Formats: sequence, structure tokens, C-alpha cells
Amino acid sequence: MQNMDNSSWGLKLTAFLALAAAMILAGLTFYCSTAGGGQAEADQRVVLRSLPPDLRQLALDIFDETYIVRPHLDNDFKVESGRYDLFLRNQQTAESEAARVYMQGAALQEYTLSCVSRGSVFSNRAAGKMVALTFDDGLFAKKTPQILQILQDNDCRATFFALGKYVHNNPELAQQVLNAGCELGSHSWFHSKQTALSAAEREDDFARVAKAFGEAIGTPPYLFRAPYGALDDEVKADIARQNMISVLWSLDTEDWRAKSADAVYNSVLDVVRDGDIILMHENAEYTIEVLPRILKDLKGRGYQVVTVSELVYAGSDIKAAVDDGRIKNNN
Repeated sequence: MQNMDNSSWGLKLTAFLALAAAMILAGLTFYCSTAGGGQAEADQRVVLRSLPPDLRQLALDIFDETYIVRPHLDNDFKVESGRYDLFLRNQQTAESEAARVYMQGAALQEYTLSCVSRGSVFSNRAAGKMVALTFDDGLFAKKTPQILQILQDNDCRATFFALGKYVHNNPELAQQVLNAGCELGSHSWFHSKQTALSAAEREDDFARVAKAFGEAIGTPPYLFRAPYGALDDEVKADIARQNMISVLWSLDTEDWRAKSADAVYNSVLDVVRDGDIILMHENAEYTIEVLPRILKDLKGRGYQVVTVSELVYAGSDIKAAVDDGRIKNNN
């Protein structure tokens, strides 16, 4: 993202509005839609169909009005080449926890940040005393609410990489995750090893997940964690084409095979570093038992426990520009 002063931003915004007006006169249609359930205000949007690539790039350059650009999904929830949806983020309500999560996730999507390397987010050392806690393999009717309650009791947040099948089966849990100020990402439909799938099979897998997320929370996922961490260049390219960010980890608790709660605790507290992304699993044997202790002692060492998007944003050039006034934060 290029730094811009107020005058250059004004010129870019004027150009954008002029182009948008010309497109309206040419017959393109704006329409508004809102997400279902209690998050209607958070998902309020204005969509511009058939957005050409040059306008897309201009939209990416304008932060103050904060446009979010996504590839258009057809009726089967597959990416439709050459078509984009334009969302006006400044119409979302800052009071909503879901709006905050959505906006921070969109920042990941819109900009290339320094901590993104080799096609995936591993950590963000520039964030300082922050770590991102992540949970794979849910959502679970019993365990997910327990984890959310423990997080809330300790004033912490996390990112849940959920299986699309479970989001489909438990849409109310997906809403609970957002309502708790946490973040929801995709872990494939049902833990499919992406490198073992054909390109067509991956596309179908992504589409099923996008449909499940859309029905549950009103928007497709913007974060993706590959099951087993299995990635190659083709998978990375497919993830990017879906307008998602690949998220891996820098600290693996290996909680799925741990022999005790102490072993899980030590796997975090013995090695944690600033900016780590910590991998845990909802359904591991000791997760519920050890999580309060981990959170308490991380906070005792001065760490904030946040979502992946918050971790990335905290050390980014975007936040620096907002903090020193080069970019106005409307939210």
C-alpha cells in the first residue's frame, strides 16, 4: 500500500467516484444486501457487479472509504472469473463485534503485509507482546461454547479454523464465535488434504465451505488453514484465487498427542515468542483443562491473546499510517 497525503487521496477518491458514476450511467446496477440473523448491520453492503480490474486496483488504493473487493461467487458458490463484488465497509457498524472481526480480516485480504511470506502467514514478530491463538477441527456443540467462555473470562480472543461440514451442521456456533469477538476461518470441508485433491476437487471443496459460511454468517471465509499444513504451489495459487489468505503457525502444541495437560502447557509457555501464531485443537483431550492456565500465564507475561487478523494488523504499515494520521480511520 502506498502512503498518500490528503490531497493525493482526494484526487484518487474523486477519480474513483467519477469512474463509478460513469459505470452507473452505462447501466451497471448497485444493490444492497444484508446478512441474516443478528449481524445484519455488520454485514450491510453495497455491491457493484462486473467491476473491471482497473477500478478494482483503484479501490484497493483507497483506504479512507475502505472498499473491500471480493471475486463474485455464482449460484453454486464458485468464483466467477472477471466479476467482482465491491463492499463499502464504512457502512458497517463499529459497535458490532462481528463488524470488527470482518474489517480486520478484510485488511488481511486487501493488503500485502510484511509478515506474509512464502504464500502463508506464519507469525508477526513486529506485533510485539501479542500472540494469536488458533483452534482447528471444530466446531463442536459442547466444546466450542466452553472455549469461548474461557476466552471471554480471560479477556482474550482467538481464531477458529472450522470444518465446513460442522459449520453447516451448527450454524449457530459460527455466530457464537463472531459474537464473542473471535474470528472464523476455513479448515476445508472435512479435513481434506489439499495436495491430494485435483484442482476440480479443491474448487468443489472451497465452494461447499463458502456456501456453508455464507449461510451461517453471511460471508465466505477470508482465512484458510490447510489440513496437515499440506501446501504446494498449486494449492497456494488456488487459495489466492479464492481471495483467501493461507495461515499456518509458528508454535505447534501437538496437543492432539500430548500425554498430559502439563505437556500442552509447557509446549506453549516454554517456547512462546512475540508474534507467535499458536496451533491448538478444539477436540484435543486436554484443551478445556489447560486453556485457562495458558491464558492466565500468557497474560502474566504481558502478552495479549488476539485473533490472527489482529496480530497481523498490529505490526503492519497500515496501522502505523493510521496511528500517525496519514490515513484517517473511519471505524
